[in-house]
Amino acid sequence: MAGMFSIPMRWGGFNLRALPQGGIFLNHRIDFSPRAVRMASGTPYAVCDLYIPAAGSDLEYNGGYHEQELVRVRDGQRNNGLKGMGVKVLVINRDQMIDIVALEAIAQSIYDDANQRFRYQAAGYRARQLALLNGLRAGIGLPPV
Repeated sequence: MAGMFSIPMRWGGFNLRALPQGGIFLNHRIDFSPRAVRMASGTPYAVCDLYIPAAGSDLEYNGGYHEQELVRVRDGQRNNGLKGMGVKVLVINRDQMIDIVALEAIAQSIYDDANQRFRYQAAGYRARQLALLNGLRAGIGLPPV
């Protein structure tokens, strides 16, 4: 997920790292205010998978582990705490990670929230995206899409 959203567009990514305020931060900790702690049922902080400060957004990947009941409850609490801190949480699941059109729509939404223009600067961007996604998947032993 981080690769697709951070790699420059000329290589098939969505280039969120080029956004203002530092681009993106992986595994970024956000300490909750007292009100956010109450909203999160006592959870004092959240660690964001991919935090985008310019958009005030947290991009989370939820694989199969997040389908367990206890994990869903904890995810809901942390998301409430992040909401209390003014952070928008976007969740990507396994099905969306193979849907380039869905990933592009999410990237466009993040650019909008950061008041930045989303536009491709390289021809053949869809083929580049597919090649990048399949290359990243091959790197971790997953089949191509």
